[in-house]
Amino acid sequence: MNNRSISYLFPLLVCILIGQFLSGQPKLGDSPAGSRSPAVHRIKLMDHDSSAIRLFKTPLLPFSTETTCGSCHDYNVISSGWHFNAGSETKPGRNGQPWIYSDPNTLTQIPLSYRDWKGVINPEDIGMSVFEFVKTFGRHHPGGSVGEQEDRWQSENAFRWNVSGNVDVNCLVCHDVNPANDRSHYAKQLQKENFRWAAASTASIADVSGSAKDMPDHYDIYYGLAPDESKAIPPQVKYDKIAFNEKDEVFFDVTRNIPNENCYFCHSTMVVDNERTEFWQHGQDVHLQRGMNCVDCHRNGLDHQIIRGYENESVEKKSPELADFTCAGCHASNEYGLSVSHNNKGPIPEHKGLPPLHFDKFSCTTCHSGEMVKEKSFLTKTSMGHGLGTHGINKADSTLPHIITPIFEEDETGKIIPVNMVWPSYWGWKNGDNISPMNKDSYTSIVKSVLSEMPINLNGSWPNIDEEMINNILISLVSQEIESTPVFVSGGKVYFTESGILKDEAHSQAKAYTWPIGHNVRPATMALGSGGCNDCHRLDSPFYTSSITVDSPFKTDDVIMIEFQSQNLFSAQVFANAFVFRPWLKGVIYFSVFIVASLVILFFFNGLQCWIGDKNAE
Repeated sequence: MNNRSISYLFPLLVCILIGQFLSGQPKLGDSPAGSRSPAVHRIKLMDHDSSAIRLFKTPLLPFSTETTCGSCHDYNVISSGWHFNAGSETKPGRNGQPWIYSDPNTLTQIPLSYRDWKGVINPEDIGMSVFEFVKTFGRHHPGGSVGEQEDRWQSENAFRWNVSGNVDVNCLVCHDVNPANDRSHYAKQLQKENFRWAAASTASIADVSGSAKDMPDHYDIYYGLAPDESKAIPPQVKYDKIAFNEKDEVFFDVTRNIPNENCYFCHSTMVVDNERTEFWQHGQDVHLQRGMNCVDCHRNGLDHQIIRGYENESVEKKSPELADFTCAGCHASNEYGLSVSHNNKGPIPEHKGLPPLHFDKFSCTTCHSGEMVKEKSFLTKTSMGHGLGTHGINKADSTLPHIITPIFEEDETGKIIPVNMVWPSYWGWKNGDNISPMNKDSYTSIVKSVLSEMPINLNGSWPNIDEEMINNILISLVSQEIESTPVFVSGGKVYFTESGILKDEAHSQAKAYTWPIGHNVRPATMALGSGGCNDCHRLDSPFYTSSITVDSPFKTDDVIMIEFQSQNLFSAQVFANAFVFRPWLKGVIYFSVFIVASLVILFFFNGLQCWIGDKNAE
């Protein structure tokens, strides 16, 4: 190696050492200096190659949140947060809302998740690739997660990933407060496989057109297509020139304190109730009505590990301060303590006349969260489940998936809690006691062929089928697998054919998947029990006898609420009978106390009179 080579190599080594040193240092935006005033984000846009966006460049590429935001913030730390780590080894915590793959034409409704929650199915188990998952469910996901974590070169969709690009964590979904930020565009771009362009499409400074889905596998974003190769329009971005200053900087109206409106896009719910036809007739969370924000309780640091706020979270994560952000942490006495300084301490309810046993058997949400229980369960629609807020969705009340609410069930700690419920419905293989779902592509044509004569159901709900159709489908599926038995899981049962006859049996894997209800929170005057003990302790109380729909393409019998509570209806009703005579019993007790007190007073005065007489006689 000559001196000239060393002279070139030395600056390179210095740069590498400086880079390694700086990589361990906090970045500019990650070390607050103490000022409460918001930082002004007038910054350069960077593309996925870490090159600055300049309007005279050709081709113009979409900016990347990883390189643009990552220049001041530790992107790797942020992308490990709760919203983005579903495909990692992170502990899943308690059950949450799943993604629900539903198709009435194939009689399927499957709760999916990459998290290890009991009762969900991994998308890969039904033959859904990460690429397809992002296209289907990325509409209400802030990017990152499996859209970045998968080794795309090992994927069956390797060439498509090369065209579409990764799905970066979309910081703008939560932090951009510009009213022109259109999150429905994000969903549209993902369906077009414009993963690399999706984040830019939401911003007010950029317009995205074209479709990566229409491009061939060999498409190159830097060179485009030859004019004679395709008439399709390749994905491209057009920036608002006025948004750029003379330094090629752009202003982003972003905030650290995320407004509720940004949370609503992914976390809205709408209960289907024919008695409340107007949107304003549905209640709102009492905390929001009092002026609080979602992030007042659901806080996070740079790592974006959002506080979920359930009782055992502090134990699971070994962080005692998380207990401050539970219901009890804000509204109970100081027995929970306050390990951090915050102003969320709420009023302490008195719960007059409520026996302490209730606090051992029920969570706070049992009485205060979700819909007030009635004689029959409701259907509810959610952003994640039904694509609320995006264009082109089926707005019919009965469209799949069918999420049922409210259900009171016993959790793993023995407490009764309110939950939402979805009944799985899918085709599977039974081997011994184990049932595994079929690859969705293996049964689609068979199911649709058998159901081809069924009229099109425009409301997106189940078609009206009978047992003969299910039997015919199962018989058609027998030839695909010799060692396993084809089954249809639906409505809490497993259906199979034996000697050409359809049979069914109960099975643990056919049980409904449930996840706890935290919101909307009702005030004390609207809580369960605000009407007195008879809200629950009467013979026909919906708390025990509410009719719960067993959802299935078949006609099924409803069940009653108490079947999910590990209790006996007869015992509950016998106990409830005691409350019929409770007012009389109170009257008898008060009258008896009055009689006893009167006799005691009478004997006291008689004794006093005798004592005085004896004294006078002396």
